[in-house]
Amino acid sequence: MQRLWQQWDLLMRYLPVLLMGLLAMLTYWLVRHTPEPVPVQAEPAVRHVPDYFMRGFSLKVYAPDGRLEFRVQGAHAEHFPDTDLLEVTQPRLTKVDASGRVTDATAQQAITTPQGQRVELKGQAVVRRAGEAGAQGSRAQAFELRSDYLFIDLERDVMRTDRPVEVVRGGDRFTADALDYDHQQGISRMTGRVRGILQPRTR
Repeated sequence: MQRLWQQWDLLMRYLPVLLMGLLAMLTYWLVRHTPEPVPVQAEPAVRHVPDYFMRGFSLKVYAPDGRLEFRVQGAHAEHFPDTDLLEVTQPRLTKVDASGRVTDATAQQAITTPQGQRVELKGQAVVRRAGEAGAQGSRAQAFELRSDYLFIDLERDVMRTDRPVEVVRGGDRFTADALDYDHQQGISRMTGRVRGILQPRTR
C-alpha cells in the first residue's frame, strides 16, 4: 500500500503542472490572436449570441532556435459577450519540451475566460504523453489522464474534477470518483472509490 501511494505521489508532482501549462497556452494564444470585440451599444437584454468566431484554426509557437514549442488547434471557437466566455470545439493542445517529448491534451469542448484564469475541459478529456528511451538505456514511462470533465483555475493553481478519473503510468493504473489537486500546497486528493494497480518492476 505504501508503494502504491509513493507511485501516485510521484505521478502527481508533474502531471497537473503540465496540464495547467497546456491549458494556459490555449487561452493565451487564442486571446492574443483573435480580434478585439466590436463595441456594442447597450441593449434592453443581452442575448447569448457570439460576437466573433474562428473556424479550423491552428496556432503555433516556436522557440528562438526554430523548434516548435506549442501548437493549439480547434474546429471552432466562439466568444459570447453575455458571459464573456470563449468556447472552443474539439480543442487539441500539443507541447514539445526541449528534449523533444510530446504531450497532447484533447477534449470535445473547452470553455475559458478571455484572460485564461479559469478553463473547463468537457467531454472525453485526455492528457497523454508517450514513453521514450532515456539515459543509460532507461525508458520514461508513458502516462495518460482521462476524465469526462476537468476544471483548471490558473490563478489559484488548482485542478479538480467531480467525475470519475483514470490515470495510467506505464503499467500502473489509478482510478477514483473525483480528484482535487492544489499545486501551491502540493496536495492531491482522490476520493470515492479509489483503486490502484501496480505492475511488478523488472530489474
